[in-house]
Amino acid sequence: MANYREFVTWIISKCLTDLGPASSFSRRFLSLQFLKLVHETIGLETNLSGLNVTPSLGLSAVSSLSDCFFDSYDVNKELALELLQSPLIINLISQVKPLLKSKSAIRC
Repeated sequence: MANYREFVTWIISKCLTDLGPASSFSRRFLSLQFLKLVHETIGLETNLSGLNVTPSLGLSAVSSLSDCFFDSYDVNKELALELLQSPLIINLISQVKPLLKSKSAIRC
């Protein structure tokens, strides 16, 4: 099980890295497709199989997926939106909002 978890964590990290602005359309498209496949087959949340890949996801994943909204191809934007709507990602975003509010309150 540890080997499977390690592989899935690696592929998620690789795909998120390949979403950078210097990547070509095909690289971003395939990375988003792989992420969608992982999400649909294994799930990004803790699942019954015990293959928990949530530690490999964090704010950097949200940032990488959000950056896809600046892509000039709508298909990449739509795939990124689908992934951002997963319950795990929504949970990550909702956990960060209070932190951002408290940091901005401290600055004022």
